[in-house]
Amino acid sequence: MKKNFIFLFFIFLKVFSYSDTIQLPDGSIYEGQIKEGKFNGFGFQKWDNDYYYEGEFVNGVYEGEGKLKTSTYYYEGNFSKGAFEGYGKIKYSNNIEYEGEFCKNLYEGKGKLSDDKGNVYVGNFKSNFYQGEGNLKYSNGDEYYGNFENGYCEGNGIYVFNSGDKYVGEFKNGNFDGNGIIINKDGKEKKVLFKNGQIVKTKGIIRNIKLQDIYFVLLIFSILLNIILITKKEKS
Repeated sequence: MKKNFIFLFFIFLKVFSYSDTIQLPDGSIYEGQIKEGKFNGFGFQKWDNDYYYEGEFVNGVYEGEGKLKTSTYYYEGNFSKGAFEGYGKIKYSNNIEYEGEFCKNLYEGKGKLSDDKGNVYVGNFKSNFYQGEGNLKYSNGDEYYGNFENGYCEGNGIYVFNSGDKYVGEFKNGNFDGNGIIINKDGKEKKVLFKNGQIVKTKGIIRNIKLQDIYFVLLIFSILLNIILITKKEKS
C-alpha cells in the first residue's frame, strides 16, 4: 500500500511538473521551482510546526546556499547532498553557536564555537573536536593558546590564569603534563615537571630561557594569525 502511494505521488509530481506549490506526504508544503518532477532551483519547504528549509534544491535534495530551521537548531550556509558542507553558521536551542567550515554535517576546518558555559574556542576542528592550533577562552577569564587533540589541550601550549599567572609547557589529555615553566604575574619564573596536572618536581629559578621565549612567541603569533583569518572570513 505504501509503495503504491509513493508511486502515485511521483506520478503526481510528474504530471504537475509546472506547478510551484505541492503538498508532500510528510505534511510539509513545497513552493518553488520544479523540473522533470523534482525540486530543482530555489524553493521553500515548510512544516506545520514552523520548521522550514529555504534555499537551493538539486533533484529534490538540499544543494547550495540555504537556511534550515528545526526544533533544535537554526542553520544558515552551504549544503551538499542534503548535508551541511562548506561554510555555515548554526545556533542550537541551548545557545551553543558555531560558525565556520563543515564537512558532512560535522565541524571540520577553521571555525569558532561558543558553548553553553560561556567558553569560546577559535581554531581548527576535526570531526566536531578541537584539533590542531587554537585559542580557548574560558568563562572564568582563563585562556589557553596552543595545540589540541580530540578536543583536549595536547602538546605544547600556554595557559594564562585570570590572576595573571601562566604556565608555558607541555599538556596531555587537557592536563599540565611534562616539562614547563610557571611565570607569576610579577614575572618570577621557575621550571616545573607536571604529571596529570600535579607538580612532581620543581627545578628552581630560570635565568636564561631565551630559546623557549622565542619558540612560544612564534607559537602565539601563529595562533593569532589563524584567529585573524577566521575573524576576517566571518566579517566577509
